[in-house]
Amino acid sequence: MTIVLYRHPGWLPAYLYLSVVGVWLAAIDVRVHRLPDHLVLPAYPALVALFGAAALVDDAPGRLLRAVLAGAACWLVFLTLHRLPGSGLGRGDLKLVGLLGGALGWLSWPS
Repeated sequence: MTIVLYRHPGWLPAYLYLSVVGVWLAAIDVRVHRLPDHLVLPAYPALVALFGAAALVDDAPGRLLRAVLAGAACWLVFLTLHRLPGSGLGRGDLKLVGLLGGALGWLSWPS
């Protein structure tokens, strides 16, 4: 699936925000092996607001619901993996996966 942002300019702010936060988190994670809560947790309401605005612009409220459900589903799956003995997933990874799952869920269920 190809993401065509020029056809959906309302999506651009959300994905730009996620890109900036993602690069910032990746740099921090490489350096100190942590994903700080003060960056990850505020990204949830920010992305909901940005995708909510995109849903209004595109007149597609179903996309926002799908994004929230996909984020929650990914979080639950990774919570199960996090709880397995010897799992290498940290709590920061668990918090981040909800954001990424929501962003992918915005596009489609198969994503």
